Amino acid sequence: MAISEPNLVDLASVPAVAVRLVGDMDLLDVGALFGEYSGVVMGNAPAPTAPIYARYWAFGPDRYDIEIGIPCPTDLPPLAIGGAPGSTTLPAGRAATATLTGHYQALGGVYDRLVAFTDANGLERADGPWESYDDDPGSVPVDETRTTVFWPLADA
Repeated sequence: MAISEPNLVDLASVPAVAVRLVGDMDLLDVGALFGEYSGVVMGNAPAPTAPIYARYWAFGPDRYDIEIGIPCPTDLPPLAIGGAPGSTTLPAGRAATATLTGHYQALGGVYDRLVAFTDANGLERADGPWESYDDDPGSVPVDETRTTVFWPLADA
């Protein structure tokens, strides 16, 4: 497992197709949600422009609010909570980012490193960080997969 040094990037807004799911944190199984909804997302993504992602609007202590999506042009109606595919946008602006090479279970270390990096640099984190799953675990051994985390920053 390896985590890259955090850095800052300037992002352009990116249209996406996604589903948004809210539930009880005690019942959360992210792998099962991906198993159930990644096909729905991919089936509504005519021309993906980047890897599938998970965006976390809330992650505990009592509930989760997760968006599973894939960047691509779309004419679907706006995204709504409930599991139906809709259009959304990954935001433009500055973000702190770092990449994990290794098993998804180590992603907490990436978030810890991004929190330390933003705090040390006096940067305010915004809501809705997301994970971009850069490698397909069906094609790359899970211990070698790359996952990039983007944490948007609040406007100064």
